[in-house]
Parts: sequence; structure tokens; C-alpha cells
Amino acid sequence: MGRAWAPNYVCFIIIVLSIMRILTGIILAFVCVQSQAQQNIGAAGESIKTLQGSVSYTVGEIAIKTTETSEGSSAEGVQQAYEIYKVGVEKIIVGGSISVYPNPTNDQLTIKTENVNMSLDFELFDSNGKLVQESTKFLNGHILDMSEVNKAFYFLKISSNSQLIQTFKIIKN
Repeated sequence: MGRAWAPNYVCFIIIVLSIMRILTGIILAFVCVQSQAQQNIGAAGESIKTLQGSVSYTVGEIAIKTTETSEGSSAEGVQQAYEIYKVGVEKIIVGGSISVYPNPTNDQLTIKTENVNMSLDFELFDSNGKLVQESTKFLNGHILDMSEVNKAFYFLKISSNSQLIQTFKIIKN
């Protein structure tokens, strides 16, 4: 009587293991099929074809790998996000403007002023509010060296005579 249950128990274990293998195979098949497709919803983009090759871009995606040479840079895979943030405007500059580019940046950030007839200062803060860089007075724009700062989000505050004019959110790649 003690040995009669042994063959039934072994058959039960074999059936359970077989069902587990089948389920594992089905799950792996769904994961593999799902991971082969690259999906993208871009805000804008274009493809350009020449005899030498083709280039396409899409605005609003995140980069996977960036390659830089002396002739320019290229983001392989999906493309870099294009973001412009003006976080706040405290003082209005009538007829003038301040722009900051490229954003996101790798090495240099250009502060461009148009029709701004006052001397400006800037302060660059990290996301924790720690002062990273600051400037002395400048009049007709400024180039900010970002090569030594870590990859992160920063806030660039532009002021005149200690009065805040504009704040920009900067992304360092």
C-alpha cells in the first residue's frame, strides 16, 4: 500500500514541471516579441537622403549614445530631447530679449542678448540650490564653460544690479 502512491506522485511532478516549462516558454516568447520593436512618438522630424547616405531626426526623444568629432556631434538610436525652459521673468526688458543655447549642452552655453542696454550678471545653481558658477558684469552676451560641471539639471539666473531678470532651466549632457 505504501508503494502504490509512488508512481502517481512521480507522474504528478512530471506533469507540473511540464506545465511550468510550457508557461515559461510562452512568457519568454511574449517578452522577446515585445522587446524587438522600437517605438517612438515624435513631435516633429524629417529624413534627408543624398548619394552619400541618409540622415533622419525626430524632436522630442532621448539620446542613447552620442558621438562627437571636430566636425559635429551625432546621437545614435533615438534623438536628444529639445527643451527650452524660461522658469520665471521678474523684470521685463522692453524691446529686448535674452536667449540661452544650446540646451541641452555638452561644453559651452551661449547667453545671447538683443537690444538689452544694461550690464548683466549670471549665477548657475545646481538642482540642490548650490552656487556652481557666477559671472562679473557682461553687456553683449557671454559664453559659459560647462565642460567641468556634472551631467545634471541646472538653473541659470540672469540679473542686473542684483535684480532678477530671467531664470533658465539648463540640461547638461
